[in-house]
Amino acid sequence: MKPNAQWVLTAISCYGKKQAFTDIVLDEHDLAVPVDYREQAESMFNEEAKAIKRATDGILLRHETYVAELAQSTSVYASNATKALSGDGAWNKKNGDPLKDIETGMEVVRANTGLRPNVITMGASVMALLRFHKVLQDALGGNERKRISTEILKDLFQVDEVLIGAPVQLARDGKSTTDLWKDNLMLHVVSGPAASGENADEHRPSFGYTFRRQGMPLADRFDSVGGKVVNIRYTDIYKVAVVGSEAGYLISGIKGA
Repeated sequence: MKPNAQWVLTAISCYGKKQAFTDIVLDEHDLAVPVDYREQAESMFNEEAKAIKRATDGILLRHETYVAELAQSTSVYASNATKALSGDGAWNKKNGDPLKDIETGMEVVRANTGLRPNVITMGASVMALLRFHKVLQDALGGNERKRISTEILKDLFQVDEVLIGAPVQLARDGKSTTDLWKDNLMLHVVSGPAASGENADEHRPSFGYTFRRQGMPLADRFDSVGGKVVNIRYTDIYKVAVVGSEAGYLISGIKGA
């Protein structure tokens, strides 16, 4: 994987600071899945369609890996925008209070940027912990459903999206798996893609972006083994970058030690 494009962007501060310029080097990511001509001829399925689906899923999972690594790193957040839970403060303990901790994070981001976070992201293990959490159940009142869903969380915290990170990654020994998204919860101000016909605006605040080369992603095919194998390839050229550290808040160690 080699950088093959460079894009100089203007990271406009929406928080009253001086404008800054940052060099973003876009990296090329591609994955090809081979399809043998006999396999295609003898299969009852469209093997080339299956191949492009596999290649696409592989590149998208790689992208999510980069996003997860950045979003869960304390180094990319403002100094007052991280909280590590421990002891009785962990949410699986009797005194754990996710409602208070999340609202505290919301207010920190609002104080830093003037905006409340509009996206909550958490690991699947965190959602499993919150699904029947007493503090959240009590906040809903006696007549409300007691199983906490993403829709209930969206309404409770007045956010646009609640995202659950479910993928796991294989350990180096090839035998065990770990969560890609750990027992963390993140609050972010996120500027979504421009609506159809709307011009993009770099002045719109956002914790981070995926900067993508124009025309990407794309799919193509090339032959090998004397034409007996067709390789179905999916290519994307992008870079995941944090451009507004003040627009995020990280709560870690949610399940305690």
